[in-house]
Amino acid sequence: MRSVRESPVHRALMTTGGFAAFVIGCIVRPDATLGLVVLGGLFVVLERVFPLRRQKVLRPGFATDCVHFVFDEVLAGLVLAAALLTVVPLLQVVVSDVVRECIGLQPRWVVVLEGLLLGEIAGYWGHRATHEIGILWRFHRLHHSIETMDWLAPNRRHPVDMAFARASVAIPLIVLGFSVPTIAAHFAIKRFQGLLVHANVRLDAGPLTWLIATPEFHHWHHADHPDAINKNYAGQLPLVDWLFGSLHLPRPTWPERYGCGVQAPSGYLAQLIWPFQRSQRGRVKAAVCPGESSQPASAPRPENVTSALGVDDAAWGEGGSSHSHEAIGGLKLPDDG
Repeated sequence: MRSVRESPVHRALMTTGGFAAFVIGCIVRPDATLGLVVLGGLFVVLERVFPLRRQKVLRPGFATDCVHFVFDEVLAGLVLAAALLTVVPLLQVVVSDVVRECIGLQPRWVVVLEGLLLGEIAGYWGHRATHEIGILWRFHRLHHSIETMDWLAPNRRHPVDMAFARASVAIPLIVLGFSVPTIAAHFAIKRFQGLLVHANVRLDAGPLTWLIATPEFHHWHHADHPDAINKNYAGQLPLVDWLFGSLHLPRPTWPERYGCGVQAPSGYLAQLIWPFQRSQRGRVKAAVCPGESSQPASAPRPENVTSALGVDDAAWGEGGSSHSHEAIGGLKLPDDG
């Protein structure tokens, strides 16, 4: 007997909810919608002219990731605002006004550079925390479930994960007295570069690859390879990874496979619910960090398997799949059913 969560009615409701989220996001955040169209057009051209791999633009999960691009900005913005209003006043009491005054007395260009560098280091540790702390990885692994790297891949994020990443940068910079334009500059650079480093683009930056984050650098962060686990956290500067011992850049090779050994359920609402499922909480408790795939590197991934919530992208003209096993930290975990 088919369960309620696999019924056509449930699928229809989840699909309708995803479409509604996209429409609401377009209305509330027209800037994000414009960015989806303009930046999407730019990167689609780049990926066609300088492709790393020949792959379809309308890949499985494309529509769902478009919803993430727009509507996550709404949800993450609310969570981030709540975090800033709660945490910043508490920390400002701890940090002396002298620190903020000293920063304010420096030349503008020095302040901007300091803000970008401190933001990069703070972002590094925030990102690293999402891999090494179980409750944070529960939300972050949605991003690492992507198995096709392209310009849209960085947008598969849970709003809680996105808000935490931004808060890890914004909170220390605000507390230290950096201005809103300086913080906004950091996020603007990171937003564009985030699309670039995930893109399906073969970009050889030569020696600059060790100084500036490129697709080659960040693709290894998403690699389904034991040597690449918990590596390359930095957003813009690989030297930060080198400084803290997490750099992995075996030039000139590129990863052959991507993912974290488990596929997320298909569909936007299903992916929002995924970290809160009791079965997923149990899996994360078993082992904190992402690890090797549950399959040998030479084995093909299963396709067209119903997701954990019985929701796929069929209504969007897409296919979905789910692993029968998840592996975290080399520990294989059986299905929950």
